[in-house]
Amino acid sequence: MRCWLTLISTALSLLPGLSISSAGAGTTFSPDLHIGYQGEKGTLARGVIGGGASVGLNPWLQVAGGLSLSLFQHNGVSAYGLHAGITPPALERLNVKIGLQHEQWQDWRAGENRLFSTVLFLPAPALQLGIGICRRYPIYDSIRFRQPWLWRSPVPEWNLIYHLEWKFFASAGFSASLGMNNLPGLTFYNPQQFPAYLNASYQTGPGWRVFVRGLTAINGFSTGLISLSGVEAIIGVRYEK
Repeated sequence: MRCWLTLISTALSLLPGLSISSAGAGTTFSPDLHIGYQGEKGTLARGVIGGGASVGLNPWLQVAGGLSLSLFQHNGVSAYGLHAGITPPALERLNVKIGLQHEQWQDWRAGENRLFSTVLFLPAPALQLGIGICRRYPIYDSIRFRQPWLWRSPVPEWNLIYHLEWKFFASAGFSASLGMNNLPGLTFYNPQQFPAYLNASYQTGPGWRVFVRGLTAINGFSTGLISLSGVEAIIGVRYEK
C-alpha cells in the first residue's frame, strides 16, 4: 500500500515547475491547488489547504491523486487518496472509477481508510449521474490511526456513494453547476447527510481556471426536521490542458 502514497507525493511535487509541453502525445496533466474552510456543527471548524494532479495517460485511462492539510484544528495532514478512472472506448459517456483514501483526525487520534468504486454516466452534456460503493475501515487505535495500509477494523461498514450534477450555465470563460455527492473529494459524508454544492469556475488565461465551491450537508429528510450540519467553502486554481 505504500506505493500509492509515494505516487501521490511524486505527483504533488511536480506542481510548481512541471513543463506541460513535455507530455507525450495523448497525455494530459492537470494540477490544482486550493484553500478554504470546512466545518461541522458542534465538532469541526478548520482551515484547509489542498492540491492534486490528474494525469490522462490516454483517451480512456486517467489517474489522479490528492492531498489535504488541516489548519487550526487537527493540524497537519488530514487526508490523501489515489484513484484511476476508465472510459471504455465504445462507451464514451461512461466512466468507471476505483480508488483508495485515507483520512485522519489528529486531535481525536482517529482515522479511516477507504476502498471505493463508482460508475459515472453522462446522459446529456450538462448532466452527470453516478452511483458506487465504499468499504470504510474506521481506525480507533490512538497509535496506528495514521496508517494508510491498515485494512482491519472492529466496525468496518459498506456505504452507498451517489453523485448528481447539473451544469446549468456554460460560456467561453465561465461555468457553474449544482450537485449532490457524498464523496465530493477526500471527505466521506454519512448516509444520513445529503451534501449539496455549487461549483463555479472562470478561465483567467489559456488553460488556467479559478474555481470556487460552496457545500452544505443537509440532515433530517427522513424526519422532516431539516437542518444544515456541515459547510465547506474553497477557492483555488487549476491548469487544464
